[in-house]
Amino acid sequence: MGIASLCCMLQVDKSEKNIAFQIYSETSLVDKILKETERFVDRDRAENHSGLMIVLRELLLNALIHGNNNVAERHIKCRIEKLEKARLRVEVEDEGSGFDYQNLDMRLPENPCLLERRGYILINALSDSIEFNSRGNCITAYVTLNQEGFWRGKSPQP
Repeated sequence: MGIASLCCMLQVDKSEKNIAFQIYSETSLVDKILKETERFVDRDRAENHSGLMIVLRELLLNALIHGNNNVAERHIKCRIEKLEKARLRVEVEDEGSGFDYQNLDMRLPENPCLLERRGYILINALSDSIEFNSRGNCITAYVTLNQEGFWRGKSPQP
């Protein structure tokens, strides 16, 4: 495994089946993780990984904003593992105190203009399954890529 350091705030550890990151809680570093992840997934010629990118972005921003409360000195760890041809395990952990994930409402809000809970609704909709650690500061999402795109072969209804 090789370790590369970008901007001294982003550590990347890559192998054939895994890529891991550790960053400080800085919004600008989220895009760097997304670009590195795209390169990692593109090595296998994945045709459509937009669902993965949305899930990863939402997980990272949630860890940064809600988990670490935008405290720049706090770290976020992220690990992506290739499980089988088009299935990935995405784990994001922050240094926050966690939250009560068992009472998390994943239903769409009645008012579509509300921004609250939108991240977890997207993560849940675009993942095969999600898991939380007991503390609630680490979430694991299982995402399957496919050629039809992140709608899993279903077109959104007009």
